[in-house]
Amino acid sequence: MIKLIKVDGFKSLKNFKLELTEGLNILVGPNGSGKTNILSFFQFLGYLMESNVSEAISRCGGAGAVLSKVENGFRSSLKAVIHGNVAAGKKVYFYYKYEFTIGIQHSGELFTFRYQRLQLKRRTVVTRDPRVITEFDLDVSVTKDKEGKTKAEVASLDRRKLSVREPFFGQGKKLTKPDIVNYIESNLCDNSVSDESLINAISMTVRDVMHVGFDIGGGKVYNIVPSLAKIPEDSAKPPGINNDGSGIYSTLYSIQKASGRERIHLRYGGFYRPFGRRLSQTKVTLDKVVKFIQLANPAIEKIEVSNDPFDNQLQVRIKIEGDDNTVLPLQSMSDGTIKWISLMLVIMTDDSTY
Repeated sequence: MIKLIKVDGFKSLKNFKLELTEGLNILVGPNGSGKTNILSFFQFLGYLMESNVSEAISRCGGAGAVLSKVENGFRSSLKAVIHGNVAAGKKVYFYYKYEFTIGIQHSGELFTFRYQRLQLKRRTVVTRDPRVITEFDLDVSVTKDKEGKTKAEVASLDRRKLSVREPFFGQGKKLTKPDIVNYIESNLCDNSVSDESLINAISMTVRDVMHVGFDIGGGKVYNIVPSLAKIPEDSAKPPGINNDGSGIYSTLYSIQKASGRERIHLRYGGFYRPFGRRLSQTKVTLDKVVKFIQLANPAIEKIEVSNDPFDNQLQVRIKIEGDDNTVLPLQSMSDGTIKWISLMLVIMTDDSTY
C-alpha cells in the first residue's frame, strides 16, 4: 500500500505531505480545506498508470483543474513523491519510491514528464523505516529538457533480486547486464513511451515493477451522487459500482442470482487499465448486504431485485420492518441510505478502494 505522498502543485496541495497507515484512514477537516483534492490526487495517480500525461490531466478536468492556481493563471509544473510497500508473494515485499515532475514543453501547450525516478528494493519484511535501505535493487531515472530531448539512466539493476525479462531480440542468446541496461535506456528515450509513466514503460522488462503499478493505480475514488444512484438500470448492464455510485441495481441483481454459489465478476473503471484487476467475489449474499446496511438503517429487513420483462428494467424493493410489512422502491430511500448502500457494495465487492 501507499505509505507516504508528497505533493507540490496539484490543486490546493502545495508542499503537502500525508502519511497513511494500514487499515482505515479518515480525512477530517472543514469545508474547503482540501480533503477532496487529496482524493483527487490518488485518482490522478490511477490515470497516470493507464494513460499518458496529457490524457490523465484531461480526465481530471484539464490543466486549470489540476495545477495549483497562481496570480496570473496556474503553475507550470507539478511535483510528487510516492513511497509504499507491496506484497508480491510469501515473504516477498517490495519497497518503492516513485517521484516525478510534470511540466509544460517549450511549445507551451503540451504537458509531459520532465523527470521521473523509480527505486525498488526487494525484502522479506515490510519496510517501515526507509532509512534501513542503503541501496536499491532497481534505480531508474528519466529526464526530459524543455526542448523535448530525453535522457535515461539505469543506476542499478540487480538481476539476482528482480524478475528481468530479456528483450525479444535476446531469445537464444545470453544477454549481459549491460545489454539489458542499454535496451531499457534506449526504450525509455523513445518518443512513443517518453510521455508514459516510467512504471508503465519498464514493467514488461522488469516484471516486478508491475506490483508497483498495481499498488499505485489499483485504487479508485468514489463521489456518490444519490440522484444518479437511484436511477433504475437495464438488466444487461454489467455489475459493479461506478465512480458516481450508480450500479446498485445491477450489482444487487448479480448477487441475488449468484446466491453465494457462483462467482460474481465485477469490472471497475470503464477504461483499459494496465494495472487494473478483474475482481471475483464468491461469498457475497443479499443477506450479508442487508446486515451491513442495517448498521445505518436498522429498519431495512430485506432486499429483493426483480427484472421487468416489459422494458428490461431492474427494480429493487426494500422491505421495512414492522407490522404492515411495508415494501418501498429503492428510489424512495433517503440520500444518506443510498450513499450507504453504494458504499457497502463497494467495500464488499472491490478489494482496492480509496
